[in-house]
Amino acid sequence: MNTFKKTLLALSAIATLAGSGAAQALSVRTTFNLTTASFSPSTGYGTGNSNSLDVVFSSSILSTLSFDTILETPKTFIIGTINLREAEITPGETNDLGVTAKLTFAGLPTLNFTGTGSAKAGDVGNRPGENGSYSIAWTALTNVAFGTGGLFDIALNPLTFNVTGSQFETATITLRHLSDDTVGAASVPEPTSIALLGLGLLGFAASRRKASGSKNA
Repeated sequence: MNTFKKTLLALSAIATLAGSGAAQALSVRTTFNLTTASFSPSTGYGTGNSNSLDVVFSSSILSTLSFDTILETPKTFIIGTINLREAEITPGETNDLGVTAKLTFAGLPTLNFTGTGSAKAGDVGNRPGENGSYSIAWTALTNVAFGTGGLFDIALNPLTFNVTGSQFETATITLRHLSDDTVGAASVPEPTSIALLGLGLLGFAASRRKASGSKNA
């Protein structure tokens, strides 16, 4: 087999690998754009009242957040902060501690999460076993649909406070199934890179062929 034919076969193989590699890399990924996040605490939270727990929920650190998710690989991101400011929790401050969190992704309806807060009366940060504490847990959403046939799971992560202060509230998203739109876009290889590679290989083959012809003349 001459050099020219060998080069053509190599070019074909490289183009196939490049195309399939690009498709595989893109096909397992989906980009999500989180546009807004908010918290709506119930009446059990507040300040300056012996029956209200002093906890502040904030999503002010969030601007539009864009990130890629890989199929079946959890991705965790910050949606805001929760700040326990109550130094001494009284029995009257342990009731009605529900919270609703809302996340909005571009192109999707707003997702609602129900949070259940619980508090233990006592001095926060006191001796182990005798101290007051606060915790919050959230319901998870599974098989959330997006695009055409796409599915993901998403959950807000629980928090526990044994001392006063602020903690980041995070969410974890897991891509379960790609949308048809994502798969279709991913199946197209990168034509520019392959074309440049092909031109270089063909030029090399032509020069070798010309050199070989000169020697035979």
